[in-house]
Amino acid sequence: MFLYEDIWGKDIIKRLEDLKSKIEKKHMSISMWGVAPIAPIHLGYDSLILLQRELTNMGFKHTILIADLHAIMSHNLTFDDVRIRSIYYSYYLTCICGLKANIVYGSDFQTRPSYIEDLYGALRKITISQIKDTIPSTRKNEPFFSYKVIYPIMQCIDVFYVNADVIIAEEGQRKIYRLLANIKKADPLRQRPKDIIRKIDFIYIPTSHDIMGRPLKHSNSSTRISIHENEKSLKKKIIKMYAPPSNQRVEEGKANALLEFFRYSVFPWINEPIKVHTKNGVIKYERYSDFEKDYTSGLIRPEDAKDVLYSQLLKRISAIKNELKKGISFWINEKKVVGGD
Repeated sequence: MFLYEDIWGKDIIKRLEDLKSKIEKKHMSISMWGVAPIAPIHLGYDSLILLQRELTNMGFKHTILIADLHAIMSHNLTFDDVRIRSIYYSYYLTCICGLKANIVYGSDFQTRPSYIEDLYGALRKITISQIKDTIPSTRKNEPFFSYKVIYPIMQCIDVFYVNADVIIAEEGQRKIYRLLANIKKADPLRQRPKDIIRKIDFIYIPTSHDIMGRPLKHSNSSTRISIHENEKSLKKKIIKMYAPPSNQRVEEGKANALLEFFRYSVFPWINEPIKVHTKNGVIKYERYSDFEKDYTSGLIRPEDAKDVLYSQLLKRISAIKNELKKGISFWINEKKVVGGD
């Protein structure tokens, strides 16, 4: 049985408990996560998906904002391109991952006069240096196109247009949402409703890592595990996966990728215990915490864990691909997305 205490750290567990108390007192009701429908989906989204699932189990009315206009601006996509991707993302998140969420497209409200007026008002309060501070270090040397000025401001204004009480985001989004403090001070071009300045809670979770144990912002298609992997590409990536044994320290700036994939992409998705060959014979595991304990003690060897990871992920990805055969992923070049030669 999956228990969220198994995968979240103490800080996030406390945040969840605090939010549960607030929703029981009817002080909040709507949670939100935003995603731009750009690249084919990979398993790096799993931790965010699991957190959203937990919030819906707590009783939140959850909204997934598909930021289609953001994708058009940042990646030079057409409306037709982004609509296909938006359907693909929506289907995966709700029908395959089972998120009970209201899907909202940014284009549904981001062209309204009231939204544009709020955007104009916010532009008067945000400096270029504040915008540049939100750009990840890995993208600092890229050309500073004008869309980068309004992209993070729109991301903040979106919060008010879905009436969100709680925003879910990975840690790298924290700098963007700090702009909210300035946006709240902006003089609107028309009188705003009072709830636009209400308090909003945030849950930030650590950025996931690729198969080399590096933060996803440093990854590429050859170091991410896509939901479109084939047997050969999946096997190749898991063999290469960074998985220091119990007697070896994890390199600074890295994570044990093997444990992370078991933590977010295996145990929360299984319906029956997994069998692992250990130094004491075959052991069945139902919970990640028990598996991690035996791995860190040296009872489970990396090579044995990799064999199990391959079989579990292959089973899960095969089920996903069968669902996607309904015709919403025809735009994806599978050889390219898995990092084929």
